[in-house]
Amino acid sequence: MSPESKFQKRTTKHRYYLWVCSVDGASTHITILMHQPHQAQAMIKDVTAFTLNETVITAMDFVRGRVGQSDFDELDCVWLGTSGRKLIIYGGTNPEQEKQIAQTNVPETPTQILFHVACDSVFVALANGDILLYRKEQESWNLKHHQLIKLDHTPITSVLAINMNVYAASGRKIFVLNGLTGDVQRSFEIQHVSSDVNLMAHAGVGLWISLKSSSVICLYHTETFKHLQDINIAPHILRVTSSNNAPSNNSSPSVYVTALMACKGLLWVGTNVGITLTVPLPRLEGVPIISGN
Repeated sequence: MSPESKFQKRTTKHRYYLWVCSVDGASTHITILMHQPHQAQAMIKDVTAFTLNETVITAMDFVRGRVGQSDFDELDCVWLGTSGRKLIIYGGTNPEQEKQIAQTNVPETPTQILFHVACDSVFVALANGDILLYRKEQESWNLKHHQLIKLDHTPITSVLAINMNVYAASGRKIFVLNGLTGDVQRSFEIQHVSSDVNLMAHAGVGLWISLKSSSVICLYHTETFKHLQDINIAPHILRVTSSNNAPSNNSSPSVYVTALMACKGLLWVGTNVGITLTVPLPRLEGVPIISGN
């Protein structure tokens, strides 16, 4: 069994919690780990683990703030979306209690959940191309009321907070939403390739995009949407795999991007063959040199 895993970090004072969500196709196993970096011997330890039988988690995010009339001490929550078209909210303040706070139905399967910290809003992207926007009412999240934002008819594969906006990818289109009102401000379509957008990452005024079932990542300008460059990571990955274990039949595995994140001067690219590539984040005037593997 090769479970699909999702990770979500939440923090309290001097404590960091990591929620690891593994899906086997029918049920979900959640493991919660804790890291206390300020101790003399900082280490990660298990806090708790539990299983959601016959429930497949499709999206998750850490959200600050109470939900409805939940206990006052539950100021942090983790929102989980399921393939059964539900939102399940767990308490994050004391995760070892495995406390489910609330549950609500949504029109379609959530594909992404984004807590926009600066706008204090939650965007729940759905498989039908819609987005549900949740806001606080009297310092609590009201799950009974949301704003429906209709974008397209294809699943939303990625949502990304950039300044006061939210970038949402659906099919070959990327929509720019106002993080406060939810209004669609702009949109553009990927023109130079025929593949759909899969993932997005942001650094400076650069928007990195990975394509569905593809080894190509594309760089766009976040404001002008000008296409700046493409990088094919397959040759670098195959160089490693062929040197480690050359297939006897001389066939090469198909490489495509499965994870994308920009962090501290590097673009991290995860792949389906179990190898992560790091790319120095480029200046928009030049082409970055790929280094490391």
